[in-house]
Amino acid sequence: MKHQLSAIALGIVLAYGAGSALAYDTTTVTQGGSGNTASASQIGNNAPDDGGAVITIDQGGNSNTASVSQTGITSYGHGNVYEAGDSNAVAIAQTNDYRTGADVQDWGNNNVTTVTQTNVSGGAAGAYQNGSNSTASIYQHDGSNLSAMINAVSPWGGHGAYNTSAITQTGNDQNATIEQANGVWPGTASIGSLAAIDQSGGFDDATITQPGSYNTAYVTQVGNGGSAPAKNTATVNQPGDANFANVSQVGSSLMADVEQSGSHNTAYSTQTGPTGDVSITQSLDWNQAYVTQINYGSGLNTAGVLQSGSSNLANVTQNGNSFTASVAQGGNGNVATVWQHF
Repeated sequence: MKHQLSAIALGIVLAYGAGSALAYDTTTVTQGGSGNTASASQIGNNAPDDGGAVITIDQGGNSNTASVSQTGITSYGHGNVYEAGDSNAVAIAQTNDYRTGADVQDWGNNNVTTVTQTNVSGGAAGAYQNGSNSTASIYQHDGSNLSAMINAVSPWGGHGAYNTSAITQTGNDQNATIEQANGVWPGTASIGSLAAIDQSGGFDDATITQPGSYNTAYVTQVGNGGSAPAKNTATVNQPGDANFANVSQVGSSLMADVEQSGSHNTAYSTQTGPTGDVSITQSLDWNQAYVTQINYGSGLNTAGVLQSGSSNLANVTQNGNSFTASVAQGGNGNVATVWQHF
């Protein structure tokens, strides 16, 4: 009988506030091989501004598990996990921290990444995946000045198919970016991937980019923005065919921008509240655009649909006060419908 041994690495670092002998801590775990487990925890650390309170886990192989926990880091804590292989699982949890960062890099297939930041001020989280059938989720709750990115800045990340990326943020001044297949190399378009951003709060910005086909994007925002350019803003860019985008916004001072360059694409934008702007641009043929705006308060709401091609459908529904609608279609066999009701 053949037995496979798994290595278990556990790093626990405790600091007891400012002025203690342990001003900041660093934990590093490196595991080469498969079937390994690494766990590291830091609690109550007063880190300096030069980047103390750092946990780094580096695993090479398949079916590995990495867990990072940081609680009460008063300044500049960092959790970093690097995976090279398939079927790996990563979890980073950061709670009651200030200016805390999380960074996960997964090179392989069927990997799962989860980052959770709770009551974090000035927090940033990034997940970068290069492979297929992988899932990345970032949850940021009850914080402010938050930033979350999935495959957004890594020049090698985001290549593959059938990936799932999700960002959830509650608080104010939030920024969320998902990029699946960033197109740096030829042939890196995404196929059948799902991206979802859910933001609750004010002054939020969400961006999803999905070049390829059969991709799905959801953006949900609940809260109020400010005067331009500080509106709650949702942007979806899908170059390719047979893609689907749905943007739903509730609040005031809202902006939605959906661009789909290809055929057989579908875009929905729904806004409930005053001072909303919607822009949907679709090129080529057999595309569909649906805009719904509801406003029974003050403030002008505008909707614009631009379709260049044939056999396209545009539907704009506006209920309430103070609306303008514009539909421009170039080509043959197009249908445009606009309803404005009080």
